[in-house]
Amino acid sequence: MFSKTPPVRESSQMATDGPSYELDRDGDVLFIVRNAPNDLPPDLKDVQSDALAGNLSTSIESAEAERQILRLRASSKHLTLACPYFVRMFRSGLREATELKTKGNVEIEIEDSRGTAFLLLMLIIHCRTSQVPLAVTLTTLADVAVLVDFYECYDAVATFPEEPIDRDDSDATRWLLISWVFRRNSIFTDMTQWLQLLGQDTIEATGLPIPGLIIDKLNAERITYIQRLFDDLHRLEVKLRKGCPRDSNSTLKKPGLCTFAVLGGFTKHMADMELSSPTPTAPFSGFSAQNLLADLRRKMDSPVIRDPDSSGSYINHDSCRLSSRVTALLKSYSLPAGFDLDSPEFASLRAGR
Repeated sequence: MFSKTPPVRESSQMATDGPSYELDRDGDVLFIVRNAPNDLPPDLKDVQSDALAGNLSTSIESAEAERQILRLRASSKHLTLACPYFVRMFRSGLREATELKTKGNVEIEIEDSRGTAFLLLMLIIHCRTSQVPLAVTLTTLADVAVLVDFYECYDAVATFPEEPIDRDDSDATRWLLISWVFRRNSIFTDMTQWLQLLGQDTIEATGLPIPGLIIDKLNAERITYIQRLFDDLHRLEVKLRKGCPRDSNSTLKKPGLCTFAVLGGFTKHMADMELSSPTPTAPFSGFSAQNLLADLRRKMDSPVIRDPDSSGSYINHDSCRLSSRVTALLKSYSLPAGFDLDSPEFASLRAGR
């Protein structure tokens, strides 16, 4: 059954009438793209690669940019060869299928504001590769990924540029989508690690078609990692409260001095880092694994204690210092592991792709 709802990113602007392009002069599908950018020329052959790449200021896809209506004459044969979405549409009992069978042609409205990405995708599907730019912006690449995932035309864009003009590794969610759709395993691994390590709240797809299984796993792994840190800090506090092992030395003149210094430093630093009273709980909003690790290594320390004994010598407590305790605790911590795109747990998500 055909029941897939087209992706929509709303535009608040009224669209004016724009150009008509023929991807196939004998095409039987007329796309009415209602939110195309306003800088498209009257003739398809005059469309600049820069405009399709998204690196012209007038081509910015936003709700504030002026829009126009673009008409694209396309071929149902090309569409069905490339996109299972259109196979199901034209075999369904919906208006589009009925009109194509009875009239020999059909109009399909595209309301999504990713007009540049839609034109770019249609050029690829209709083998107009000479007009496809060699590199695009990150925004355009992500927009194309959204449409590729929706129309399921993965093979058609197998050679599409994977490196954007304006690479921004901090935009991890869009990179996650791009790596998933275009099957870039190394990027997928890097971005899933990045989100676990730097995420400061519940990780969300932010409206992008990233499978829920991936998002859920990211959140679970992030929470597990941070929870382990808090559990280990609690266990360290319990040990510190038991006192310094050297306090049992009957020759010490000031027994308990090391315990007071280390436990006091620990309590003060935990309060300063807002890790106590109350202890943070999942989803640990405002905390990232990377910042926690860095702060613990940088801030957790206590005064140097040289404890005099009855003989006039000094007992060195360097191994008891808070910095030494925390360093030993964090030795067992490695960076969170990124995910493998080819892992069996993601196999069901790729079924039929």
